[in-house]
Amino acid sequence: MQKIATRHDGIDWPQQCAVCNGKANRRLAVDMSAVSGIAVGAPHAKIQSTVTRIWHPICQRHYWRTWIASGLSQRSLVTLGLGIIAVCALLSAAGQVADLPFDAGLVAALENLGWGTALCMGYGVLFWLGLFWAKRNTPVKIIGASLEGVLFLFSNNEYAQRFSELNRRQIGASLAWLKDEKNRVAEQGDLACQSGLPKSVNPYRAPNTAQPHFELAAYWDRGFAVAEQRLKTAGKS
Repeated sequence: MQKIATRHDGIDWPQQCAVCNGKANRRLAVDMSAVSGIAVGAPHAKIQSTVTRIWHPICQRHYWRTWIASGLSQRSLVTLGLGIIAVCALLSAAGQVADLPFDAGLVAALENLGWGTALCMGYGVLFWLGLFWAKRNTPVKIIGASLEGVLFLFSNNEYAQRFSELNRRQIGASLAWLKDEKNRVAEQGDLACQSGLPKSVNPYRAPNTAQPHFELAAYWDRGFAVAEQRLKTAGKS
């Protein structure tokens, strides 16, 4: 797998399938949620974001499989909610199994297992197996996004190399973009603290955004911490 950061406007995609490098005759959409800033107003501040849809080539043979996998593997509030339910279901089932009387033997104990517990176990296991399958079968995944740029994860190294060659200028510019973006994001954290927002509303960290960007999230926290310290110092003087 290979990570590539680039600006999201003017991307040139190889006219090949992102899975098998064959002839691409279809296109698949990947959504990008980008934080654009923080609007300050009475009585509170509000996080602003925009959603950009990016299309990448795919062949007919891999279209539907990739469509399902991409939908499951992309970070979203829906996937997060289903994952939380799966964890709760497995914990509930584990608690029920732990309370079974195993004195009469394993088979006799499992016969007392109710349908509800069995369904909880089945859902939890199927969800995590499905998520693992989806991650293995998603050729192009967004793992970080902001207003100006996007960070892709390619599972096909040969396709990633071809993408890098086509977007060499964009990728080079993204290094300068990332440096400027860190400063802008730190200012957002500073502004959020001054506006009275809690640190937990970090717009670059899950579950506040569908595509978390952990590096930018750290800079947002850093700007927030600087403003917080400045406010404490001003309060003591």
